[in-house]
Amino acid sequence: MSFREIPDPKSNHRETLQAFETCCQQEVRVGIAVIESDRLLSGRFDKANADSVTFEVKDEEDFDFSLLSTCMVSYFSDGKAHVFVSTLRSYNTIIGGDSAQLVLRLPEDITVSETRGTFRIPMENVEGFTFQLLDARDRSYSPRCVNIGPGGMKLSFDDESDPGFEESDTLRTRINYRGRSVILMAEIRYHIGHSYGIFFPKVFEKCESEASEIYRWIVNALEEEYSSGQVQTAS
Repeated sequence: MSFREIPDPKSNHRETLQAFETCCQQEVRVGIAVIESDRLLSGRFDKANADSVTFEVKDEEDFDFSLLSTCMVSYFSDGKAHVFVSTLRSYNTIIGGDSAQLVLRLPEDITVSETRGTFRIPMENVEGFTFQLLDARDRSYSPRCVNIGPGGMKLSFDDESDPGFEESDTLRTRINYRGRSVILMAEIRYHIGHSYGIFFPKVFEKCESEASEIYRWIVNALEEEYSSGQVQTAS
C-alpha cells in the first residue's frame, strides 16, 4: 500500500478547503472514531469553512464528549481512502431529529491511499482463525471471513443472519489467530448482497499502537503460511 500526504493547509489552504467543499456537495459518508472515549460515529460531510469542518452524524444520547478530544475521520473520495486526525470543537444535537452536528478543527494533513493492498489472503476454513463483529450495543456477529489484507477484510453473512449494515457504519472487530488476539475499530466500506468490505482506519494510518502491530503480525503470518502452502484448514 502506498501513501501520499496532502500538504499542510497553512501552505495550501485553498486546496484542502476545496476538497472538503466537494465532499460536502457530494454528501460523502464518513466514519469518525473518538479516540479518548473509544466511540464510533457514522455520518456525512455537512459544511466546511476557513478553520473547521462540520459533519452530520447519528446522535448518540449518551455521548459524553469533551472539547479537544482527538477524532480520526475516514472516508472514500475519488476512488481512494482518506484518513485524517483532528480535534473536536463542538457537538450539538439537531432539534427535532435523531442527528447531531459534530465540528472539528480543519486538519493539518490528510493521508491518502493510492492503491489498495495487492495481496488478499483467502480465509476459507482457516484453522485457528476466529473473528467477531461488535456493534455499538455490544451485540456480537460471526460472519464468514472471505479474505483478509493489510488494511481490511471481506465478510459474508448467510441470508437469515445478515444484520443489514450500511456503508460507513462503524463497528469493533475481535480477531484471534495462533495465540494473538486484537480488537480494532472498523468501518463498513461497501455492501453487495450479503457481503461486506470492512476497513481498519488505525492500521491504514500506520498508527503505532499495540492493536495495529498485532493485526499486522496476524496478516503477515497468514500471508507467509499461505504463500508456503502451510495454512491449515479445518476439516
